[in-house]
Amino acid sequence: MNCIDLDFPNIDVETMDLDELDFLIETTLPMNEGVIILDPDLFTILHINPKMERILGYKSSELFGKEFNSLLGESRKIYKIFEILGTTESNKQIVLWQLISKSKEAIEIDFSFQFINGRKGGSDFLIFYIQDKTEISNLQIKINFTQNLLRAIREIKLSIFLNKSKEDILYTACQSLQKARGFDLVWGIFNKSESNFSFEFSAKTNSIGNKFDSIKKFFLENQNKTPISKVLKNPLNFLYFYSNQKDANFKEWYDTILDGHYMDALCFQISWNNKVYGAIEVINFSKFHITEDDINTLQELGADLGFAFYSQENEETKAIALKQIEYQGILLDNIEVPILALDKNAMINYANQSAERVLKYTFAEMKKSKANNILGQSESFLEYLRRRSNTKEILVSNNRTSSFDAMLHSSPIIGDFGEFMGIMLVLFDITEQKQQENRIRESETKLRNIFTGMNNGIVIVDKYGNIKDVAPVLKFYLFQYLNLEDRQKLFYFLPNEVAESFYSIILNSLQTMKVETAEFKYNLMENETYFSVRFIPMKK
Repeated sequence: MNCIDLDFPNIDVETMDLDELDFLIETTLPMNEGVIILDPDLFTILHINPKMERILGYKSSELFGKEFNSLLGESRKIYKIFEILGTTESNKQIVLWQLISKSKEAIEIDFSFQFINGRKGGSDFLIFYIQDKTEISNLQIKINFTQNLLRAIREIKLSIFLNKSKEDILYTACQSLQKARGFDLVWGIFNKSESNFSFEFSAKTNSIGNKFDSIKKFFLENQNKTPISKVLKNPLNFLYFYSNQKDANFKEWYDTILDGHYMDALCFQISWNNKVYGAIEVINFSKFHITEDDINTLQELGADLGFAFYSQENEETKAIALKQIEYQGILLDNIEVPILALDKNAMINYANQSAERVLKYTFAEMKKSKANNILGQSESFLEYLRRRSNTKEILVSNNRTSSFDAMLHSSPIIGDFGEFMGIMLVLFDITEQKQQENRIRESETKLRNIFTGMNNGIVIVDKYGNIKDVAPVLKFYLFQYLNLEDRQKLFYFLPNEVAESFYSIILNSLQTMKVETAEFKYNLMENETYFSVRFIPMKK
């Protein structure tokens, strides 16, 4: 890849508003953060930097003059924050907000904002510094989903253990799974006979209105036109995942559910020994993240439900069925995440195999030990866990295992009658993630120090001249007039013959591993300006 260095002369801009914005860009804005500049009175957008363009999918020119709340899901709340904090302090830190991208996706961010004066006599500007937190948010979603799914499975297994009816078990399964992930709709079905079906539904309030009867009617009249029939009709189809944006085979079904809006769904079988007893379908009206572990868990749950239904039909096998579906069974031991259960006094009374492997203690050794001793935490840590569901970064350390960073998620275990029974802990090793964050932070600091002292534009390209990365110092004026985007040809703004000659120089520089130089001219603000280019070959 090549690093291209553009030397740029100073150019004066006479327009007052541009002067103020130019001064602001030169003196305040960081390179590696997304930046939004607002009019503090009207909350209209004046400028976004290239990093913010990549995050949102908009060009700065597309947003100029638009109201800031067009990018927000909760504009009233954020304006109230401005009103409360006022403008007396120079910088305020806000965390975990959402911006809406051009593609209408919600982006989780951290941001801080400050009010800054322009040049002497100029207007104030409201500046937002944005950090994309989507990956961290996705990790949090995965942690919560895993914990909630485990709780749902416990509730379902308890109903099976108590030998409740098929209707009650299916109702518990739909209710528990819907609450676990906040699905818009979870519904299930099982065959009472060849022509008699039993249905159970659980939905968010007002998610689908009063459409339960419509769904039942559609299924009974058009079984083969429903996605759930994919798993009901074939014992080998344990799962079926679909989206109405990608699969047009069930249009009438989609219209019955949600009149053409976005819909993601997963159907899984209730079966045992190649006999299908029924199926469950979970539906969301937006994209939902589901992992291979989640799919395996749901598939095993379907088998557990199938075995329970089989056992109810075969009295002689009930004892075996109950033994296989106990609360602390094979399912938890096979999950590749350490899980601990504590009693009311925070003493360990359950640990899965992953916890034994990671913490280097057998369950027999951990049993009746306090969790803080095994995890290397203080006594006050236990009080913290008792309060409510929590997610917290901790450093795990004991005398048998090397210290490692972990994301701990804890939640109270509540009995059928609302009584507090203990605490469940789920532990995610985030050592590698923390190391990556530190390496990235150190690299960004070094690069920022280097680029801050340069009056050049830096662009990374591949051997064909396609842009891989742009690291401009924002005072480099040429980059404020060009739209440089990833995978775009760098010299697109030059005449074809000039651009092609530069692409040839890139190839030659890479083949010889020698620095090449060239020049070009370009009109800026009706002034013919000359630039020199250095092509510096780089190895990966």
